[in-house]
Amino acid sequence: MKPEYGDIRSDGKKWDGHTWRKNGVNHQMDEKGRIFYKVEWRTIDGYLQQGGSIDKIIPPKGIESREDMLTLAKSLEDKVLSGDVYIITNPAYPEWICTGKASVAQDRCNGYQTGSPFRDYELRYYKWFKNRRQGELEFQQLLTEKGVVCNGEWFKISVDEAKEVLDSMEGDLVDCKEGSLEDFF
Repeated sequence: MKPEYGDIRSDGKKWDGHTWRKNGVNHQMDEKGRIFYKVEWRTIDGYLQQGGSIDKIIPPKGIESREDMLTLAKSLEDKVLSGDVYIITNPAYPEWICTGKASVAQDRCNGYQTGSPFRDYELRYYKWFKNRRQGELEFQQLLTEKGVVCNGEWFKISVDEAKEVLDSMEGDLVDCKEGSLEDFF
């Protein structure tokens, strides 16, 4: 029998609609400053955009105040080099794609939605890189070398053509060390 939302097992774990969890751990921050919420790990910005609350975050050991936790989360996010290089589209600009980098591509797309009354930005494709900054730079350079018209991070190219360019790149461009709690204590 499939569990229903809110069911509790004999070991005390609660069904959240997707997985069994310990009660009260849904907003747990990991050692990289990411917060588990709505079935995935999110950056602090992504967590808040999805309706998360600062008051509900359970900080990692060693963090006493909410201010320290926010500072840590932002610092860790900036230190993490790995992440996604993405392709986002908007039907208002049918011949254009937006390219960029983010530690979590879906969080970035959700951030774009706040600038559109129709919430119509769509994450069309992304690829993970050990160094997202290097990946974004190389991706945009390859598009420019192909002669694609650009305006900042917007390129006049089809999604399929852009995917082809992104897929031609190696996902592990540069070795890097990700930030963790040990970097701060």
